[in-house]
Amino acid sequence: MRAILLREGGGIRLADIPDAPRPGVGEIRIAMRLTPVNPADHLAVEGRHLTDAYGMQKPVGAEGLGIVEAIGPGVQGLAVGDRILPLDRGNWVERRTIPADRVIRAPDMLADEQASIFRINPATAHRLLTRVDLCEGDWIIQNAAGSMVGRIITAIGKARGLNILCVVRSPELARERLSTLGAAAVIAQGETMADEAIAAMEGARARLALDFVTGEETGRLARCIGPGGRVTISGHLGKEPCLIPGTLLTTGNIIIDGYSLRMDEGPAGRTQLQAMYDRLAPIYRDNPAVLPELVRCPLAAFEDAVTWRGPEKLLLDWTRI
Repeated sequence: MRAILLREGGGIRLADIPDAPRPGVGEIRIAMRLTPVNPADHLAVEGRHLTDAYGMQKPVGAEGLGIVEAIGPGVQGLAVGDRILPLDRGNWVERRTIPADRVIRAPDMLADEQASIFRINPATAHRLLTRVDLCEGDWIIQNAAGSMVGRIITAIGKARGLNILCVVRSPELARERLSTLGAAAVIAQGETMADEAIAAMEGARARLALDFVTGEETGRLARCIGPGGRVTISGHLGKEPCLIPGTLLTTGNIIIDGYSLRMDEGPAGRTQLQAMYDRLAPIYRDNPAVLPELVRCPLAAFEDAVTWRGPEKLLLDWTRI
């Protein structure tokens, strides 16, 4: 069967690997259908993220949609033909045999394309906003807010009565969409960002800053935080280390930490997670502005799909050569 693997020295390759085995006790075999190209995948291909976890012989791919093809003894709650979302990486492959507890069922209300990008971003947005004790009217500031996870954070935050201040590279391109989702303000990242953000909050300070960029943007976000507030690093879109003046941590009493959805979930499996994903599914239904344009790509175009950096989200279609 075919799989997309990392190359020694960087890049990816389409390879033939042994077929997925018949499922054993507690396992299922799934046929992958659609797998998106995510920022985490770009980082892995560039050798900047998770290369040790993947190695050279394990398929890449952070998320995707598959169909249950076979079920091993002892598996309950799943049937052949069910649409499922694997909870673990390694999805750029034709078939996988994995523990049944490491998948969730794709919510019925989602089309295949929507379901294929549902595993990571909605859960990340939801959990980031529940790690801090937030009250209605509190301010949250996030950079890379035009990304899909940033748009979902904006939609969820607005529904909770939070004020979401969105920092983007090009406000003129992102303002209408983010305002539709409920952003309180949309400003540009860069040297003057902190001053503009503080002015937009009209004397208030943010309780939480979400940093998906790093570099100097980390320190600029920290300037916008009130005493006891938190800066959480949850992305690596920039290539620079986090830069933050030590005085902001000491005199400002600011907490800075990192966040990973997979580490947060720990060993939680289908039973624990299915209800959460079912609750999150209406985000897509009720807020169409959170979704990018979704474009299916034949497998033959996998290299072009991975290097693409346009606004569309590309989906590798494992049913098309």
